[in-house]
Amino acid sequence: MNATEKSAIPLTFEQLFYLEFFNHQRSITMTLRLHGLLDPYVLKTSLEELIRRHDTLRTRILTIGGNPAQWVDEASERQVTIMRAVQASEEPFGNDTPLIQRLAGREHSDVIGASFTATILPISSRDHLLIWSIDHTVIDGFSLYMMFRELWKLYAGLCQSGSLPIQRTSSQYVDYAIFQRDQCVSSKMAKSIWKSHLEGAKPIEWHRNCSVSNSAGTIAMISSEFFGTLSVNLFDVVKSLNVSLPLALLAIHSLMIARRCGQTDFVIPFVTGARDRSDSLSTLGFFARAMYMRIKLTHIRTYGELLNYMTREFYQALLHQDFGRVAIELPGPIIQTGFQFLSWRIQEEWGVPTVSESMELGLSVNVVGPFSVCPLNVPQIDEHFRTASNLELVFDRTAEGIRLLLAGNAALFDGPSIKEIATDLRVIAERLVSNPSAPIV
Repeated sequence: MNATEKSAIPLTFEQLFYLEFFNHQRSITMTLRLHGLLDPYVLKTSLEELIRRHDTLRTRILTIGGNPAQWVDEASERQVTIMRAVQASEEPFGNDTPLIQRLAGREHSDVIGASFTATILPISSRDHLLIWSIDHTVIDGFSLYMMFRELWKLYAGLCQSGSLPIQRTSSQYVDYAIFQRDQCVSSKMAKSIWKSHLEGAKPIEWHRNCSVSNSAGTIAMISSEFFGTLSVNLFDVVKSLNVSLPLALLAIHSLMIARRCGQTDFVIPFVTGARDRSDSLSTLGFFARAMYMRIKLTHIRTYGELLNYMTREFYQALLHQDFGRVAIELPGPIIQTGFQFLSWRIQEEWGVPTVSESMELGLSVNVVGPFSVCPLNVPQIDEHFRTASNLELVFDRTAEGIRLLLAGNAALFDGPSIKEIATDLRVIAERLVSNPSAPIV
């Protein structure tokens, strides 16, 4: 296909920052095992309808005239396929098996083919695999969460009444991309404010663990939990102080950095799902935006003061949002950590239905094998999550409490040191909860 400047759409600043931060496009791949009376042809119809409704699921990132741009394809029958039935004994399940690698990578070997692909693989009359893959540059985590909520509603509606219960969204991500560029053409004030605010920021100097000998880029990962009483007490404390839970967790993150690195002035990118227009609330796309929190702890004496400081800093950053444009122009070395708080369960982002949805569908759905994120054009699915920063914290809420996904650059951290950081975070949270007015120690 010969793309032209006229028919392609510019990338948003959020997408440009993502490409700049990771230095390449990346695909997300997930394998789900569906157990129950699934109708694979109804699921295929549901997926095709989902693709028809959302341009994002038909979008590819191309280079045109030396610049990245997005291109929306027409819906293709190649995007969703049903494979021949295989026996469960033929091949083990998981993203790292040769069969799953071939299926997940079949549309991502080059620029030919649409962004989103799905394969339905029957194992038996009550067992199926759903292998899906998409370019992460075109869709963020919350959009994946919304996408699967809509998919299961479509499937349930077709099974129960043969009708499609949801109408096509009137707004598409490409509309947002055009709106954003129009808004930013003459806006220079926010850029000036951000540059002044972040001037002189130094990178976080992580202390390398002497036992670490791993290559840069790979990740030592741990999933930790703030279970039970601690989670409940943290909820109660932040509510009484009129502070949001994500900002309290960011404060805990900041104190951990200060203690481990001996620094009191640093920057943490706070990733938010900024949807600036009401018509974008149901739009699938890449809205994840990094707001740069300048953390200065020199004059902070108590946990309560720290929480108030975080709140002021956040709203100041929110007031001067520029769609993340300034992030593209900032020097990369100051970005040495990252922070996210998810308002949904990570498993729901990957495609696992909620409990009520599972009951309605008559299916149990489980993630098979590890979540896989890998660079495009690389045929082998990497077992390691790769990132440009040295330490990533992702929090989400579960029925048991707050869960932490903690990933550190394996050139700096090993398993034990990552566990130490998780312990430090828990201890800081416990001290904050016990007495918010206490001095920071």
